[in-house]
Amino acid sequence: MSYETVMKSLHNHTPVSVYLITGDQAYLVNRLKKAFTDLIPEEERTMNLASYDMESTPLAQALDDAMSAPFFGERRLVFVEHAYFLTTDPHKGIKSTMI
Repeated sequence: MSYETVMKSLHNHTPVSVYLITGDQAYLVNRLKKAFTDLIPEEERTMNLASYDMESTPLAQALDDAMSAPFFGERRLVFVEHAYFLTTDPHKGIKSTMI
């Protein structure tokens, strides 16, 4: 799906459930994030908007939040950033922890 197609679907309030945004143009990524955020009314964002950094947060925590029902709203939005496990970048592997 192209940038324009995604923006059009968001503008028409017809998003799909999951998007994978890739690219190295921070300006376009930030515009998409703002367009997604604008789908959630300001008064509902505290309970229905979350962002997780996969370098410091377990994937299970982000997935649990993403699968939760929205609180007092129509939509729930979860951003997952630095999901290097979805890439083939050898420098950014999943950190292992020993217990």
